Formats: sequence, structure tokens, C-alpha cells
Amino acid sequence: SMYRLIAKNVGNGRQIVIVPDKFSLAFERNILKKLGLTSTFDVDVTSFMRLAVKAMRGKNGKCLTPEGSVMLLKRAIDEVKNDLTVYKDVDDVTFPREMYAVITALRNSGVNAENTLAVDDEKLKDVGIIYEKYLEILHKSFIDSTSRLEAFSAGIGDDFSDADVYIFGFSDFTATQYEIIFRLFVHARNVTVGLIAPEDDAKNKRLYPSRAFKKLTSGLLIRPRGSKRFLRVSATTFRTPTYIFSDFPISPQPSMR
Repeated sequence: SMYRLIAKNVGNGRQIVIVPDKFSLAFERNILKKLGLTSTFDVDVTSFMRLAVKAMRGKNGKCLTPEGSVMLLKRAIDEVKNDLTVYKDVDDVTFPREMYAVITALRNSGVNAENTLAVDDEKLKDVGIIYEKYLEILHKSFIDSTSRLEAFSAGIGDDFSDADVYIFGFSDFTATQYEIIFRLFVHARNVTVGLIAPEDDAKNKRLYPSRAFKKLTSGLLIRPRGSKRFLRVSATTFRTPTYIFSDFPISPQPSMR
């Protein structure tokens, strides 16, 4: 299991376990319990964002809170409101927050402002105008959570060469998180991603999101932006619907669940 892989490598360099932020304490307790330890400095249980914060400490300005980002977006909306054709009631107090949710979803999906401006849809063009202005203001003096992850991804390098990285507890990833995973595959010593996914003929496969499984095991050569190295992701399955992806050979044991 994933825990056996971690136990095997404890004491041999950094062990970085990336899990959803709200589950990090539970995962840390489980790992210590499985390893039979009360504490350890060898295993760092973290989230994508906390790993980025630690890696980027001192390299960027203060990160905007979601509320601060909404206020900055309000400023962007005020600057371009005369250029909008569909959205006219932009002075409504709820509009900036709703638009921030839309723009965040687009950024998490890897859709940039140019993509939305190029679509033959007046509403999306308005979104693109606001999106573009928001990023213009943001990049002059600020950084938000998405920008921090993007900067972290771009900066991943040989500082992870001694690290074994484990990623599990996720059903899917954002576009930036995928980029981070692919860059870690290039630079970290070992990377393992654990997912729940269905067999092709499973009757309940609709219950298991399979997008991440398909993306990580597409069989295609992957080259992260800015990297000269291609990589191929292999997959090994358990008898139960648990999958492990890795750029190094592993022999997982059947899940006990």
C-alpha cells in the first residue's frame, strides 16, 4: 500500500506526502500509526498550497486572501465596465464575488483570458475582458493563491532531487496541480500518485471520477512546459479499485479494505 512505500523509504531522504488540506491531520495520524511512530521529522504531510508557501517563502509578496482578491477584481471591473456589452449591473455588491468564482474556475481548468476573448459569445467576451484586466492589475503588485501555485510549479527544480513524493486523497486535480505533478515527475527522486478508479466493466464505475486516472495513464509522452525531458507514466492496479502511478517500479500489495 502507499503506507508501505512510505515506511520503506523513511530515513532515506525527504518523504513528502501531499493530501487535501482539510485531511492533512487525519493522514498524518494514520501515517504515524501505520509506521508505529509517535512523531517523525522524515515525513512531511502537506497540501499543494502549503508546499508552495514553504517553497516560495521570501520569493513573493504577501498573498491576497480570497476577500482581497474579490476587492482587487472589483477594481478591475470598475476600470473596464464601459467596455462590457452583456454585464451592465456590475455595481451590484454580489457581482465581483460571483465573477471571482467564475475566473477562479477558469484558471483552475487551464483556460486563460485569451481563450475566453476568442470565443464567439458576448458574455464570455465580457468575462475575458474582466479576467484580463484582473490579471494585469494582479501581476503588477500582488499575488493570489492561484498565482502562487503557478510560480511554485515554474520553480520546481533540483531542490526536489532527494525527495520521494506521494500524492493521494484526491479525486481530481486542477490544471496547475497537474503541472506540479508532471514537474515533480521530472525533478523529484520518486513520485507516486494514488487514486480510486473503477475497472472498465465495474457496475458502479459512475461513482468513481476517472478523469485523473485517464489523464495520468493516457499512454502519451508528457513534457511539462519549460522542460526538455519527456516522461511516461505507468500504472499498476490493485485487485480492488485502487491505482498507483509512479515513475519507478513498484509492487503494491492488495488493499485490505
